Amino acid sequence: MLKHLVDELIPGDTRWPSASEVGVHDVVVLRLFGGRPSPILEQLSTSLDRSPDGFPGTASTDRTAIVQRFSETQPALFEQICTATVLAYYEMPAVIEAIGASGRPYSASSHEGGYAMPVFDLERDTPRHGRGSYLRTEEVMPLDLSSLDLDTVKTTKWGLER
Repeated sequence: MLKHLVDELIPGDTRWPSASEVGVHDVVVLRLFGGRPSPILEQLSTSLDRSPDGFPGTASTDRTAIVQRFSETQPALFEQICTATVLAYYEMPAVIEAIGASGRPYSASSHEGGYAMPVFDLERDTPRHGRGSYLRTEEVMPLDLSSLDLDTVKTTKWGLER
């Protein structure tokens, strides 16, 4: 059932794989339910599996209406599943490959190498919107926090007792 739901959310076409083709439904189960049975899965089943043939056996146009109704009646659960589906989809190697084939730079983990950015140019990058201000690096001074007595002041949530 979840396999068919993720395909309703990301159906795919000749250029892009569908969500189930790349295994998004398995990732969603692991992320949202830890791979264990959950009352949420039962709630999902109850919401989607209302036709005589069950959700997977329902015609595509009817499935779209069922998913629309699900999104309206259980918006929090729908949002959770939809978000997990989209995030998992764009992490899949086949999807990353399809994005690259479209000519867009994309990496599964941008933090490893980052994305190419131009070198900071003072003339080009100085804010001109009139809000805030700009300090040159050598003008930045440390903020004096000595009056806060952070070495001895204790709090319950933060500070020395955390």
